[in-house]
Amino acid sequence: MLSCRRALAIPAWTRMAARVGGMVEAEWQAAIEKVEQIAAADS
Repeated sequence: MLSCRRALAIPAWTRMAARVGGMVEAEWQAAIEKVEQIAAADS
């Protein structure tokens, strides 16, 4: 029973981790775009 419950808990954790990872990735992408815009404006 414990192993079954653990098996059900794992997807939820991986899903949450993927969601957090996606948000971090999106923030990095936005930050990189801002830096590129500033660099383009300077040149």
